[in-house]
Amino acid sequence: MSSKYDLAVLGGGVIGLSIAAQCAKEGWSVCVVERGQMGKESSWAGAGILPCGARNPVEDPIEQLRQLSDRLHEEWAAWLADFTGVDTEYRRSGGLTVARTSAERATMRGNCLWWDELGTEYQRLSSSQVIGLSPAVDPVASDGIAGRRVGRQAPLQFQRLAAPMGRPEIAAHHRHAGGNTN
Repeated sequence: MSSKYDLAVLGGGVIGLSIAAQCAKEGWSVCVVERGQMGKESSWAGAGILPCGARNPVEDPIEQLRQLSDRLHEEWAAWLADFTGVDTEYRRSGGLTVARTSAERATMRGNCLWWDELGTEYQRLSSSQVIGLSPAVDPVASDGIAGRRVGRQAPLQFQRLAAPMGRPEIAAHHRHAGGNTN
């Protein structure tokens, strides 16, 4: 293993591994230092959902970032699968939001106004449609349930993003908490 690298990344979670993979793609030699097992700390436990971005032009920087992430992540996931030979299981499957209480329904109405403003795709659902999509919803307690299905949301499999460390272009210098290296 080389002792000189173009980049040292501290932390082998989803962000560190993503940076390492992108830099390796650009031809950099990369060292990743991780105290535990690559991709097995917070990123392993994370339940990520990439929300769909606005379809309409937005001025808010957070919405601009969401819009850009929505647009670029699909391309990046395809590149990562090609680069590593491992499918990250990125899929656009949408999300189901269920409102059971009057407060939840009010929040959902507010979200719909926001989604309309952003041009976000969604579908209003009746109680029976919600039950049809999610059999876990108790039909007896479904009186007053409202639902929305938001298109283009994508669950992220953070565990699958550890795959780039198998590439020879990325030197996974793994440092344990005790100070030993391998």
